[in-house]
Amino acid sequence: MILRDDIPGHTKQTEHAALCHETGRLVIGCDVILSGEITACKDLIVQGQLQAELKEASYLEVTETGLFSGNATVESAQISGHFEGYLKVTGQLIIHATAVINGTIEYGTVEICPGANVNAALKQCAHSHEAADHDEHIAALDPIAAQNPGAVSESDMQSIITRIEQSDAMDNGSSDHARDALFQHAANS
Repeated sequence: MILRDDIPGHTKQTEHAALCHETGRLVIGCDVILSGEITACKDLIVQGQLQAELKEASYLEVTETGLFSGNATVESAQISGHFEGYLKVTGQLIIHATAVINGTIEYGTVEICPGANVNAALKQCAHSHEAADHDEHIAALDPIAAQNPGAVSESDMQSIITRIEQSDAMDNGSSDHARDALFQHAANS
């Protein structure tokens, strides 16, 4: 970074603020307490305390020193600190061992490390990427079963499972996911 003496007010802080604006990244520092609504943020890193409504961000990270209180909808998140409220992560959520979570969480995929304190209602998003992949795999193997989930008999399910297992050699193990999706689908019917 080059500081320009010929531009009044050009400091390291204004240069940093411009960089953050260009990248859409917001960092709430360790000693910062902030509340409000955040609507135009790509990446949010919370090291301090934030009470907010975060809408449609790409990434949320709550560090070990961070506290996020409120509602957030993001594509991916990592929680190492405290989170209180509602969190919807359409992609991957990682909850580290130092995390303390209270509230409601919806996720596409989740990884919870041993030691994490999770006191929350957990629910997988209805249209996670992985679930969509499973549905496409089942539909490719048996389009009729995919269109009429309640109409699949036990013998039809066994036939589908057999075809999934036979296709395992061709698709490098994704049949396990499809089989799990089929069982989950049948249980929900």
